[in-house]
Amino acid sequence: MKTKSDMKPFIIAALSLTLLVGCGNDDFPAEEPKVPLEITSAFVTGDVQTRAVTPELLTSGSIGVFLEGRSGTGYDKKDNIQYDYNVGWKPKTETIYLGGEDADVCAYKKTPKLDLSAKEAVPLVSQIYDAEIDLVYATNQTVNGTSAGKSVEFTMGHAYSQIEFVFSREDYPNTCKVTEITVKNANIIKTATLNLATGGYTPVTVEKVSYSTNVAKHEDGIAVPESGTVKSNVLMIPCTLANAGGTGVTLELTVDGKLMTVPIAHDKLGALTAGVIHQISLKLKGTALEISVKDTPWDNQPVDGEYNPEP
Repeated sequence: MKTKSDMKPFIIAALSLTLLVGCGNDDFPAEEPKVPLEITSAFVTGDVQTRAVTPELLTSGSIGVFLEGRSGTGYDKKDNIQYDYNVGWKPKTETIYLGGEDADVCAYKKTPKLDLSAKEAVPLVSQIYDAEIDLVYATNQTVNGTSAGKSVEFTMGHAYSQIEFVFSREDYPNTCKVTEITVKNANIIKTATLNLATGGYTPVTVEKVSYSTNVAKHEDGIAVPESGTVKSNVLMIPCTLANAGGTGVTLELTVDGKLMTVPIAHDKLGALTAGVIHQISLKLKGTALEISVKDTPWDNQPVDGEYNPEP
């Protein structure tokens, strides 16, 4: 008889229907609502071009955003999610969503030479100034999916310190061509890594920093004009300078193929500070090298001095 075997599918179907009817909406866990991260604005403190003390509002370009949930939360870690400015900050492709629990977000300004895959150990190198290497970033802020917690404003600071050499000449007999500059101190950091989330630096190489003043043609250097000035800028990893008998940094300048050594007093320059331009003015004379030092927090606190070159 086929009657018994034909009943099995109907019995199973009826049982399944009973189970579905018995499970109300309260028996299934409700999916947590997600809301998109809102970037209300992004600023850069101490703009290197304008030397503005007031943070500069970014109204163009792109930023990379990193998100990581607190321990025990259900967030997926997000790295380098690009947001572009177009009458406000909008995701390029992927949107970062927030739930009810707290997460941390940090960000940096992207450039053609800065596209960071991770936030934990960003490599830094003390080197001749390049606007596309001048990393600006904002450390962690707490966000969540509430109306008060979903919006974030990034205020970005410079990862590097900067030294700006301003050269002039007076009664200097030769061509006055500066080809190389070396910055020496026991604590100078040549390479390091930076944690964008915390703002912590980890030194990798601690040694003097030397650079050619002319990247395209090293032997040409930069020529100091008979009147006026010429500048050379170097990005430096921040550090507190060692005090060696009252001397902070020692400069070695190659001028017209000859080495000139110049000590800078520690009380005039005792640290290389992130986001600050330390301006060192050097006047090359026939008999002496005149120097003054001032800090520009990307602003002026002049500290003057006069030094003789040492062989």
